[in-house]
Amino acid sequence: MSADDIVIRVVQPHEYEQVVQFIIDHFYRDEPLCSSEPKVVPGETDRADIMECLKGGTSILAMQVKENGEEELVGVNVGVPKDPSSVEKYFKNAEKEGNTKYGQVLKFLGVANRQADLFNRYGVDKLFYSFMSCVTPTCRGRNLGTRLKEELMALAKKLGYKLVTVDCSSFYSARLCKRMGWDVANFIAYSDYKDENGQVVFPNIPPPHEGLTTLAFFANCTREKYKTKMWNDDIKFRVVQPHEYEQVVNFIIEHFYRDEPLSCLEPKVVPSETDRADILACLQGGTSILGVQVKENGEEELVAVNTAVPKDPSSIDKYFESAEKEGNTKYGQILKLLGVASREADVFKRYNVDKLLYSFMTCVKPDVRGKNLGVRIKLELMELGRRLGYKLLTADCTSYYSARVCERLDWDRVNFVAYKDYVDENNKPIFSPPPPHIGLGGRFLWLGRGTVVPTLDCWGLIGPLSTDSNDCFPHGRKRERLALVVRYCAKAEAQRRIKYDKHDNWHFATARDQKARVLEQMEHFYRDEPLCATEPKIVASQTDIDDILECIKAGTSIMATKELSHGEEELLAVNIAAPKDATCIEKYFKTAEKAGNTKYGQILKLLAIANRNADIFQRYNVNTIFYSFITCVKPSARGHNLGKRLKLEIMALGKTLGYQVLAADCTSFYSAGVCERLGMDRVHFIAYQDYVDENNRPIFNPPSPHVGLSSFAIRL
Repeated sequence: MSADDIVIRVVQPHEYEQVVQFIIDHFYRDEPLCSSEPKVVPGETDRADIMECLKGGTSILAMQVKENGEEELVGVNVGVPKDPSSVEKYFKNAEKEGNTKYGQVLKFLGVANRQADLFNRYGVDKLFYSFMSCVTPTCRGRNLGTRLKEELMALAKKLGYKLVTVDCSSFYSARLCKRMGWDVANFIAYSDYKDENGQVVFPNIPPPHEGLTTLAFFANCTREKYKTKMWNDDIKFRVVQPHEYEQVVNFIIEHFYRDEPLSCLEPKVVPSETDRADILACLQGGTSILGVQVKENGEEELVAVNTAVPKDPSSIDKYFESAEKEGNTKYGQILKLLGVASREADVFKRYNVDKLLYSFMTCVKPDVRGKNLGVRIKLELMELGRRLGYKLLTADCTSYYSARVCERLDWDRVNFVAYKDYVDENNKPIFSPPPPHIGLGGRFLWLGRGTVVPTLDCWGLIGPLSTDSNDCFPHGRKRERLALVVRYCAKAEAQRRIKYDKHDNWHFATARDQKARVLEQMEHFYRDEPLCATEPKIVASQTDIDDILECIKAGTSIMATKELSHGEEELLAVNIAAPKDATCIEKYFKTAEKAGNTKYGQILKLLAIANRNADIFQRYNVNTIFYSFITCVKPSARGHNLGKRLKLEIMALGKTLGYQVLAADCTSFYSAGVCERLGMDRVHFIAYQDYVDENNRPIFNPPSPHVGLSSFAIRL
């Protein structure tokens, strides 16, 4: 299937019956809530409801035109209008259905929409709702879902709707919308949605589906306007000035402590005079940013603040010292949590820096939220940090929303502490903030010279903005281009092979003639890979070495070297890759059986199960794939995007060798993050805590933040 043989249009009356049947066949079978036990079996009422939606003329279909001119239905996106009364209708219909699976789903949607509060949040009295979306299995992984959404957004605008929304019960549909730049208005984790007895209402939903995500997008930002979307002209940003200190302190007291998930929990943290003095000290350092809205009469209103402070390695111990002084108070517990997170992240050693700029407090006035102010103020802070000579910018995100902002800006998550896992001596969680806040995530962004900020959108590459010159994140037209999209589409990135760090003395080449050096590099893999590194540890056997040598000999592996001053080269990183066919899955099981009840045998069995469930060969309709087997980067070279660079080189090599699909199994949180940022599809996930033995005990218990085995794939 190519893009040219797909026709997308509004569903016509003579196609209604065909489309209804298509939805019955594909949506109910695959949608996580409907397909999990007990399954929702669509009846005549469901068929009639879908038919009513289609008759409104607000639904889109995709037809594949065959060589003989015949058309085959391959995708559908049903859209319907909504007004504020729709929220209560969910609850009324749920009550009619009673304690049935369908009734529970309707109530769940009602709760999600009430929490999202879309009409008040976005100031609209009507919206366009993406109700059902499904694509035939043979056409998945080919961007058809995105194209359907684009057409639906264009139709919404044509019909006069300002806002398009969707409730995504699937990990994949939510990811698609996030990549398109939709705002996450609400999230409810399936594990947190419980009945009056404290039991999870939907316990049988398989990974990677984690919850119901409500997203929204302004309809007038479709297609070309989405490409050239600018920031609001009435918002100005600058470094906080001395005469503004008192105003900014009051703004933080009013907005940060009231909304920050840990501070606003009972018992609430009530800011003291000491807190006021601490905030004032931050501002006096000249490293904080504010945003003001300029009114028609020229007056300025403070709408956003991001305080930042310099940090050195001693800051970690200071957390624990301050926590001890505070004792067993709420504030003391928060300081201790920050200390634990900072110690585990170990950013100074990890990125070989002796100072960094720390994004301390960020808050936005409620009536201007949902307008990307969080993203914009972080961009300003990034510019300021680099101008002041900092190589690293970090943040500890206690809020789901602040973590999402950093993720959109392509910050790396270097650590994560789940609130449910941070417990006291009685094994009870110390903090239990409401969803969607699930934990404390440490984020960082490398600000070293030559950093390139990718600005790609869902329709094409706008182009990277190099920050080599002094006009880092410059104002004017370049600034507007930078602001286009911060959550980027990395398939285009992979095709263009963007260099994230400009190191002219880095070289990438196949590792065919460097067997001894590559084998030496493998010590970093076995030492750091989560499954091999946990007790009992795995040391490379002769069989492992022979397998690696075969991959190197085949010329399918890439290495990264650095040219030293005296002309020699230092090996920094390696990505071992090899071809695979469908027989590899059974080979995993057979080899695991031979290895028996050993650590190595257990790992092989886990890989076999993951590959069988991912079913990449059938999913992508290929006989062979290019498989990224082992990736390792020398510790001193980490934090410079070498992992991404290697993957991009492997993608290019795979394409050159004629492979259609690249796949990888990521046991590490960090390697999974690289694949996700490169736009690879996560086709399967097994949580380590759910992979248990006959005694129901987890077989693997790697340390945080490694939570499971993720299988990824991407078309080349």
